[in-house]
Amino acid sequence: MPTIRTLIARAPLMAYFLLTFVVSWGCILLAMGPQGLWDADRFEEMVPVAVLALLAGPSVASIVTTALLEGRPGLRSLWRRLRRWRVGLGWYGLALLTAPVVVTVTLLVLSLASRDFLPAIFTADDRATLLLSGIAAGVCGGFLEELGWTGFATPHARRRFGVLGTGVLVGVVWGLWHLPPAMWGSGSGVGDAPLVVYVVVALFGVLLPYRLLIVCVHERTQSLLLAVLMHVALIPSMFYVLTAEVTGWAFVTYYLAVGGMFWGVAAVLMAGRTAARRLKPSVFSR
Repeated sequence: MPTIRTLIARAPLMAYFLLTFVVSWGCILLAMGPQGLWDADRFEEMVPVAVLALLAGPSVASIVTTALLEGRPGLRSLWRRLRRWRVGLGWYGLALLTAPVVVTVTLLVLSLASRDFLPAIFTADDRATLLLSGIAAGVCGGFLEELGWTGFATPHARRRFGVLGTGVLVGVVWGLWHLPPAMWGSGSGVGDAPLVVYVVVALFGVLLPYRLLIVCVHERTQSLLLAVLMHVALIPSMFYVLTAEVTGWAFVTYYLAVGGMFWGVAAVLMAGRTAARRLKPSVFSR
């Protein structure tokens, strides 16, 4: 009879995805009940529990699958990649500035048509609290998620697919994993847009191209730390400090515009991949 380790070894990527959903959604069900996955009101009552339950999945699944497949050497390798900080300064700039710059530029352009698109930091009464809460959420989410999505899923997907295929595959699964948060936010956010359009754009409009960006950066640097920093930069940019409090079709426009910019940056990175290898010395050198 096959052992759990044997079964995981046959399809490690599928095993990781399955375990991530089981842990994340299972913890939400246990903590909040069946309605907790989709009910915005229930989510409002238990925000910390819901978020921590969701974030448990990627990190727990990564550690468990890595330990079962590779034992201590695999866990040590994961830790080494997390500590890989000696990469060119340009990669740090790309990781930390892409999301805030793209979101800010997009919203400022859209605000020429409507002031509703002004970034939150421009209109907030308590900017310090907004900034600190955004950074805290970014650090927590970035570390716990990327320990799995980049720590385990990306390297295993990369063995079978190219950079684009890996980015799309992991990005789609990453988006589906965010289905509960998309539904939690649909109560006040869907506005005059059809629910299915709101949810699809919320799940894939930004997350899919940004995942491809993370895969591109990881491909060049092999640094899990850089992936964490990219995720840390995205969360306050899209959901706290720079986000626009828009709903319905305005929300759809906002997300599609930002996502289009991310696709553009990813395309530039992929197109310049061969040329970048020849640029020595370079701020993007390893």
